[in-house]
Amino acid sequence: MNNHHTICLTCSIENELIWTCKRHGIGIIPRAPIGTGILSGKYRKQGTQPPAGRFTEFGTRLTPEVIDVAEALKPLAREKGISLAEFSLAWVMRQPGITAPIIGIRTMEHLKAALKTL
Repeated sequence: MNNHHTICLTCSIENELIWTCKRHGIGIIPRAPIGTGILSGKYRKQGTQPPAGRFTEFGTRLTPEVIDVAEALKPLAREKGISLAEFSLAWVMRQPGITAPIIGIRTMEHLKAALKTL
């Protein structure tokens, strides 16, 4: 099964689906484990959004509430000594039934950060 699944955007993949897949041996390969960049820490509630980002304004996925969740997670990531993106990816990878998340790597820096979560 391939669907979005992140630490703050889990509404699109219900727990029932996860457990059904697990029960029947169906792999779960979630895409966008850092919320298509929302959990990278680069988006803000106030001010302009990054020009290179996927979102230039608030919409269906990038909402003030999601930014609040991302901001609340930052101290947890800092406690572990990792970035918010690394924390978010590690969370997805450790969820029951997850086979392997699909990570969107555009730079060598993104790849190195993702590899740190293994």
